[in-house]
Amino acid sequence: MIEVSAAKRAASTALRFVLEPARLILLALAYAGAKLILPLLFRGVRVLRKRIGMLAGYGDLPVAFAIEAQAAGIDVCAIGITADVNPQLKQYVAAYREISLGQWQQVIDTLRAYGVQDLVLLGKVEKSWALHTTEVDARFRQVVGALQARNDDRMILAFVTDLAKEGFALRTQGELLSELFPGPGVLSTRRPTQQEWNDIVFGYQMAKGIAGLDIGQTCAVKHGMVLAVEAIEGTDECIRRGGRLGRADVVIVKVAKPQQDHRFDIPTVGPDTLRVMHESGARVLAFEAGATFVLQLNTMCRYADERGMVIVAYLPDRPITS
Repeated sequence: MIEVSAAKRAASTALRFVLEPARLILLALAYAGAKLILPLLFRGVRVLRKRIGMLAGYGDLPVAFAIEAQAAGIDVCAIGITADVNPQLKQYVAAYREISLGQWQQVIDTLRAYGVQDLVLLGKVEKSWALHTTEVDARFRQVVGALQARNDDRMILAFVTDLAKEGFALRTQGELLSELFPGPGVLSTRRPTQQEWNDIVFGYQMAKGIAGLDIGQTCAVKHGMVLAVEAIEGTDECIRRGGRLGRADVVIVKVAKPQQDHRFDIPTVGPDTLRVMHESGARVLAFEAGATFVLQLNTMCRYADERGMVIVAYLPDRPITS
């Protein structure tokens, strides 16, 4: 019995001697495989997350975002929700469809089909559209029908809330566009006269007032008088009305809302703003520094310098004197 037991122990020891290296080899292979395979799996997850949806209005801002996203390796899947979306947008996005905002259920279904969770809302959507269109679906009527007041923020937030119910998250507009927010300073060659500085300060206060009431973000002033404030008609019509009333030397001031939601409706100016101003007799554009998108700044400055116009990025706590 003693000899048999000793033989069993010897055999067991020999088996462990054989199996232990095999076990260590298998563990080493498993570890090496995990190091090789897991990064590939997680890399795949990151690729899937590098996709963002866009609800695009008209203007150049959606194109600017799509270009930056493409450079960052992010696929943009866009839906044009209003007429006159910049046709260049299609060149810089991975997918594009045009669906009226009034067909809200179809918009949501398309976002699901795109496989996106994060969204950006960029570009202009004429507010007056909601007053005249009757081509809306049941879901649009449900979202808007519950609103007693239909000012900008409440309207947009109603759609943002509905998107959140479907698992979509709206990102801030400036996430890839921080370079479009110039700091304070006179950006044109010509500097404001003292009267124009006075109108900038006055116009800023007036524009902040109407922005706080969620009426608009633009004000046209001259010699300490308010000529026009922006409402549902939009910035360009406000400029034209102020130009007609002021006839010349009108100052245009554009600001962010006091409690600006950075996911939507960030004020924007660009070359078209200056063209409308020039046609209307407005000579000075002042906008809130660090809070206003400025598109094609170099183009704007050349245009202003050729016509003796003024561009100012303004902040009241950092005054710039002439």
